[in-house]
Amino acid sequence: MASPIEVTLDNVDLSVIRPSKDVIKEAENKILKIKKGEEKPIITRYSHLNENLLGGIFSQMIITIAALSGFGKTTILKHIEDDMFDKTLNPNCDNFVLLKCNYEMTSFNLLLRRLKETMKSPMKQILAEDKEFTAMEEAAFNDTLKKESHPNIFYIEKPLTSKEWLVNVREFLKQHRDKEKVIVSIDHLGLIKDSGNKKQAMDEVLEYENDLKKEFSNVSFINLSQMNRDLESRTGDPKSHFPKASDLYNSSNIQFISDLVLCVNNPFKLGIDKYMFVQTKRYPHLQDYMIDNRRDKTAFETKGNIFWHYLKIRQDDADPEDDRDVTLQIEPLYKKRKVENSLQMMVEKQPKIPRMEATEDLWGENIDSPYNPSDDADDCPF
Repeated sequence: MASPIEVTLDNVDLSVIRPSKDVIKEAENKILKIKKGEEKPIITRYSHLNENLLGGIFSQMIITIAALSGFGKTTILKHIEDDMFDKTLNPNCDNFVLLKCNYEMTSFNLLLRRLKETMKSPMKQILAEDKEFTAMEEAAFNDTLKKESHPNIFYIEKPLTSKEWLVNVREFLKQHRDKEKVIVSIDHLGLIKDSGNKKQAMDEVLEYENDLKKEFSNVSFINLSQMNRDLESRTGDPKSHFPKASDLYNSSNIQFISDLVLCVNNPFKLGIDKYMFVQTKRYPHLQDYMIDNRRDKTAFETKGNIFWHYLKIRQDDADPEDDRDVTLQIEPLYKKRKVENSLQMMVEKQPKIPRMEATEDLWGENIDSPYNPSDDADDCPF
């Protein structure tokens, strides 16, 4: 018979055990601060993202954005980071700090991408030595450099091991404990340095993020992650078009630890012209993108559209009696949108639209398809 574990003062830490009244009091104080307007979330240009986060990016959140390579996840992250320092959206942004763990793209490529967007010129033209900038282009060039050189933005460009990442990020957070908001972004999780076990390295970073968000009350994390290549092969049957949790690259912890998991898809790049086949009544907010309506079923046009699939929303505030589904959203490639700079206005103007019903697993989370399209499969005309 095995001997009982010896308990000594060296391996007991009673500080991890806290009375419920202290824990609940902390939560109460945060709720009241938000209600009184003393704590505000970071607002983004994407109203549906704000809505699914109960108003915006609050502190102590972990958000994961996943997509196939080249499908736009870095651009979406860049938009969120830009919005973080946009005073029309976030008036208190002077007290925000951003730490970018930029492992995939060089600063040269990121800046060149940004200049293409702000100068509205091809990258070749921006770099051409025989073409001078116009006055308007030069102004846009200098304005972009100023924004990208913001004193509250910091970089880690060298891929680190999970433990190196923890040590450096924890020290950074200690130095900025006095800031109102700190965002730490990782582009992307698959490039965390490992010693032969990529999954373990990714899982460790996610677990460290979960620890740090409890240790520091002002931090949130935004992770980018790759998706498995299996999605590329599911182009024929509309009931299999959409991404699901099992498509997330290499880490089951993404689904469990993240407060919100967003998968971005560009089906036009996969050769799909008509995307999915779903009940029309579930998506009244996407009527402008519907094509080939058949009875009560429809597909979505893919050209020029990016599809946002919310695979997990931890704080689901849906009305269970409402049949509509906002776990699917569509963003046009060439349209910019901004929301009013008022959380109250935003909440009042946006209808409550619930997630689509799905089979829950033992964890109480939607691990597989949130669309459950199998009922539609027999009627699919394409």
